Amino acid sequence: MKSEQTASDSDPESKWRSTPYTNLIRYEPSGVYFARFRVKGKLFRRSLKTEHISVARSRLANLEKAGRQ
Repeated sequence: MKSEQTASDSDPESKWRSTPYTNLIRYEPSGVYFARFRVKGKLFRRSLKTEHISVARSRLANLEKAGRQ
């Protein structure tokens, strides 16, 4: 039985891709960007509901600010 693998950039079958921006990742099958960050040790991954990186960066900043308050 195959063990469950974690999604990482080194895994060639991973559908998640990193971007040049911190805390911003992209889900390849849909092309949608996601925020991925930690607050008080808890990992948050939220859809930014866009396929455009410029919009994703703006939404990421707003989401991180709200999440850390």
